[in-house]
Amino acid sequence: MAAGTLFQDLGCYGSDVVDLSISSQDFVFLHGCKDGMELGTMHCLATQDPGNLFQYGPRQGNFELCQTLANFLTEEYGHQVSSEHLFITGGSSQGLVLLCNVLFQSGDPVFVADLTGCSLDIFSDLGFKVVSVPSDENGLIVEELDKLLKVHSYRKRPATEKRPFWGFVYLMTIFKNPTGHSLSEERCNALINIFKKHKVLCVCDDTLACLSYAKSNPPFKPAPKRLFGYDTSSTGSEECGNVVVSLGSFSTIFSPGLRIGWLEAPQNVLGHLKNSSFVRHVGSSQHYLSGVMSSVIELGELTKRLSFLKITYHGRLNAVFDALVQHLPKEVKLSKPQGGVFVWLTLPEKLNVNELLKVCREKYNVGFSPGSEFSSTPNKFNNCIRLSIAHYNEKILSSAAERLATAIMERI
Repeated sequence: MAAGTLFQDLGCYGSDVVDLSISSQDFVFLHGCKDGMELGTMHCLATQDPGNLFQYGPRQGNFELCQTLANFLTEEYGHQVSSEHLFITGGSSQGLVLLCNVLFQSGDPVFVADLTGCSLDIFSDLGFKVVSVPSDENGLIVEELDKLLKVHSYRKRPATEKRPFWGFVYLMTIFKNPTGHSLSEERCNALINIFKKHKVLCVCDDTLACLSYAKSNPPFKPAPKRLFGYDTSSTGSEECGNVVVSLGSFSTIFSPGLRIGWLEAPQNVLGHLKNSSFVRHVGSSQHYLSGVMSSVIELGELTKRLSFLKITYHGRLNAVFDALVQHLPKEVKLSKPQGGVFVWLTLPEKLNVNELLKVCREKYNVGFSPGSEFSSTPNKFNNCIRLSIAHYNEKILSSAAERLATAIMERI
């Protein structure tokens, strides 16, 4: 029988293991998206021009979606988002690949934190030189990035009209994958100055920025300020230095099966994207579905689903964290994130996480992501674990966390 989902295709459901590496929503939440999509589809077909809706879309994306999305994000982010800066993509990964192909070329450097998300394979496949930047418990170390940019600037390729940046920095500053931590205001301000100083672009993954539990009660706002918000030139004047692009996606806040996202960028970057061969000949991604999502937002269905998701994740985070704090030995370090879907554990260095994973899966029916999977530097974070709260209910998560803690206790 053919696999019905990516996780079935990858064999994640082939046993009784509770796999805490899965970071997508569970079936219960996704079933709830059905009503919103039905209402959005009917509303879209009744209100939008079919001659436009079923045609190739405009280069920057469905106009109605850009407008409704800007209003939605303004409310969620807590600062103004302009539809003129939004560009509709086929998901955040497609947006990242588009940026890479249009603005950069094989051999260009990409600077990433030594502990980063799941984009390292993309950069390697595209032939970029991945430069690892040291980080500490508070995130990427700004001074180290400054030093590395200076070193690599001596070997940079000349800027051209089509490729005005010689390299870029890839970051996740809010509820970061894999640690769940956010970068401080001081470091964010310092980063903007460094990007402009070295004339590099920053591509910032903000796909978890709407999942804030900073307050103790719903709606849990405000979320931490995005790096894009610190770059005043991006949201205001188009003069000197437009350096940050923000990636977003409906995959983390509604449905990953739709494959729709967006990027928010200054006009100089948008111009390159719109005039590229990837966009000029076929228009925007997912034009019809973009129209439907515009209606989903307009009818309040996205806000309703996101509110439910945040309440659900907040409860799951508390359940996992409480179980871990209660049952883990004191030698294991962890801190509770203010949002997102990840919990990061640091175990004693003597403990082999890969061996622990094998024991956990075979004896305790629980899985996790080894920290080394997120390292851009070989042989680092071998004693760390990433857990996801996204895919199972509180009862299952709490039990799995307790079994994981028991397995760790046995090996310390």
